[in-house]
Amino acid sequence: MKKNTLLILLLILAVSAAMLLTACSKSSDEPAPEPVKEAEEVAEEAVETAEEAVEETLTLEKFIMNDEKIKAELDELIEKTAGLSIDIKDNDLIYYFDLAQMDYSEETARGAVSLLQEGLKNAGSTFAGVCQQMEDETGVEDVHTFVNYTWGDEILVTSEFTTDGIVE
Repeated sequence: MKKNTLLILLLILAVSAAMLLTACSKSSDEPAPEPVKEAEEVAEEAVETAEEAVEETLTLEKFIMNDEKIKAELDELIEKTAGLSIDIKDNDLIYYFDLAQMDYSEETARGAVSLLQEGLKNAGSTFAGVCQQMEDETGVEDVHTFVNYTWGDEILVTSEFTTDGIVE
């Protein structure tokens, strides 16, 4: 984040310099003086650098996809937990617990919706801790954890968590 802030400040400085030098030229019909052309080139390079930095911003998804240890831990967790799948998109860690694969009847699963919702509210600090741990280990900010209880492809209950707890 500090890198992006620095690049943005450099970009603003370069653009300001270009604007200042452009404003100092005599008329719009005359070719720009050499320092103005140089300032414009510097501004263009700063814009390109800032755009590249924004494109290369580290996300949780990029971090995990490039870390074999974390990928292996997630794969092991999924393998050990029946009905669990995990998706990582940008800075979102998304858990799916498919009750259909956990030996529940559909009637039982649908009847447990309010209990599942209450359980997720009570587990807010646990999932906030997951977000905090991911932020601490990866350096990625603003990690969100989503927990979804599903019946097949249908989401029965979903909750979102940040380092502050459940998002209501």
